[in-house]
Amino acid sequence: MKRLLLISALVLAPALALAQQHTAFHIAIARNVRLAPVRPGVQVFLDLDEDVFYSQEQYWVHRDGDWYHAVHHRDAFTYVEPESVPQELLTLSPGEYAHHAPMGGHDDDDYGYDDYGSHAAHHASGGCGGH
Repeated sequence: MKRLLLISALVLAPALALAQQHTAFHIAIARNVRLAPVRPGVQVFLDLDEDVFYSQEQYWVHRDGDWYHAVHHRDAFTYVEPESVPQELLTLSPGEYAHHAPMGGHDDDDYGYDDYGSHAAHHASGGCGGH
């Protein structure tokens, strides 16, 4: 019996460690934070402590070498297998857009910045399929 317990523990330990490594988390994004395009199909939230992207109608974060996503900005971000991450995100340098801010001397609208409050209102009204 002890031997069976030892074998079970050895088999389950790596799986449990992996599950603990990819804990879901929330990111508090204020309503006045804005999105800015960084390349076609990819936007980033301006002036946050980490890169938080919006692409393919989902929110994406790269943390500790792994990608996480959420369908709605209020949802928990959950681990995503690398092959499920949009290609346009995989080519970005980690940390490149943390504290990203609009370029000085130009109106935000010159760069296609989106008002996050409007985007959140779009979700609240059932936009993007009501997710």
